[in-house]
Amino acid sequence: MKNIHFIGLSQIVYSLKAQNPPGDSMEFYCFGLAIELLRIYLGNEWANRVIFPYEEPSTKSESKAKEFLKTNNTLLQNRYRNQDRIIRFAELLYNLQDVLGIDNVISKIKSQGLESYLSELECASFFKRRNIGIEFVVESGEIGKDYDLEIKISDSIYIPCEIETKIESTHLSKKSIWNTLDKGRKQLPRDCPGIIFLKIPEAWIREKEINEEFEQSLNKIFRNTSRIVGVIISWEQWEWGIQQIRLSKYRIEKNIFSKYLDKKTEKFLDSFEEHGSDKWIRFDLLTSKIISTFN
Repeated sequence: MKNIHFIGLSQIVYSLKAQNPPGDSMEFYCFGLAIELLRIYLGNEWANRVIFPYEEPSTKSESKAKEFLKTNNTLLQNRYRNQDRIIRFAELLYNLQDVLGIDNVISKIKSQGLESYLSELECASFFKRRNIGIEFVVESGEIGKDYDLEIKISDSIYIPCEIETKIESTHLSKKSIWNTLDKGRKQLPRDCPGIIFLKIPEAWIREKEINEEFEQSLNKIFRNTSRIVGVIISWEQWEWGIQQIRLSKYRIEKNIFSKYLDKKTEKFLDSFEEHGSDKWIRFDLLTSKIISTFN
């Protein structure tokens, strides 16, 4: 993966300025920056086929990526989602470009689809924003060792993390949460503490039975295994009004029944509640800073 840093970002924004009439908004430059970065990271042809409505996807995975990004959806709310997801995707790749194993994730995005593997990037960002060391794990095909991320407590100690995603088209059912947690459990080693990061659709949060389903499923999985010390549940939540805002929501659950939940591990889980790092580069703020230098 080609590394891009601040000077490279500035050059992209200045290039956009040179090619377009004056007076364009910060949102225009932020969106344009994201598109150019995705072209660099994933290839010009892939980015064009997925981002632009008039380009035809060449594979099933590209079609699904286009659908997830809402590229061809003309509903006003989905136009906001489209712009937000493209910018967020590029921002995640930029901030995670130095994480070991990122190239493998990008390859899977191109060959297998965007939605599930975007969750891997979002999970990695959850820890990096809190200054916690991470490393993507290459698939081994071996049960109990095929988790997705290693979370580093120190140079010699890490916690394995399995990332599970329920895509937006998945309907909430009585067994959907339990089955997903149990699937994640099997991917984690038996002899050490592990974490499951679960991304769920926004629509699930509006379901009446969601809290009961989570309570029952978490209680069952926690009582039946020690290898899971915690579950991080993640979802996005949109607020529609004068301004359109996407909130990234998290819920952290600890397994008090796990023999691996000692004081050190519990303190580590508690640290997840801390605010994110100011080292994370937000594209809206970055673009605004670059635009302020325009004559």
